[in-house]
Amino acid sequence: GFFVRTSAAATPGIVGFSNAARLGSYASPVFNRATSTTPLVRLALQPATGPTDEAVVYFTADATIGFDALLDATKLPSANGASLASQPAGSQPLAINALPPLGTADVEVSLRLQAPGAGLRTLRAPELRNLPAGTVPYLRDAQTGAVTDLRQVAGYTFTQATGEPATGRFSLLLTSRRVLATTSNQLSGQVSIYPNPAHSQVAVQLPATLSGQPVRATLLNSLGQVMVQSSLPGSAGAVRTMPLPALATGIYTLRLQTSAGLVVKRLAIE
Repeated sequence: GFFVRTSAAATPGIVGFSNAARLGSYASPVFNRATSTTPLVRLALQPATGPTDEAVVYFTADATIGFDALLDATKLPSANGASLASQPAGSQPLAINALPPLGTADVEVSLRLQAPGAGLRTLRAPELRNLPAGTVPYLRDAQTGAVTDLRQVAGYTFTQATGEPATGRFSLLLTSRRVLATTSNQLSGQVSIYPNPAHSQVAVQLPATLSGQPVRATLLNSLGQVMVQSSLPGSAGAVRTMPLPALATGIYTLRLQTSAGLVVKRLAIE
């Protein structure tokens, strides 16, 4: 069986099959599925109570970073249970998200998750298949700065507050670089940003060990879309200034890629 989705909500749809699609003679077909070689990550969201929900990201030569009608599947809304989907920029949430083949560059996929009420949730990867040698799947929590290797069976347990935005906090990162969550968390405590809330610029204060090294700064909105990218040059001092364009008031995520690891900070803009 299969699902059919109309192009416009609340409008009738029609599916037709020609006679060419019908079997014209008796047959006893044998269903034999070949072993798949497609790289795939299956994610599962488990709330404290209730059923688990899943989302799939896979990589194939026919895919684009946008919506592919023949390869992707739109996420069906959940009335009162957990809901997990990937959230491409400028597209609808996807239950199945096909992306171009993995290469040497990092791939980061924004996630959308919801569950009724506040409480503990667990995100894990029950299926990891055919990832290239050396490629590691990580779950990134922009709120806490935690980075979890999804090859760990237990996954990542976290607390979600009532009314927390469905997007902007979690992402799936596939990289051949080694990401150390403990190093990132320790480093995060040594980095500060101010003023917060910010207006036209934000100052980034780094530890003295990083004072002479450049830093790559990326500002993302609550949908995971990149709003500003900037290279902050190394300087003798520990403080760098990042200009901000006119942006809508709200909560943003500032990612600072340093030679010592990734630092993630929440930045309010007024």
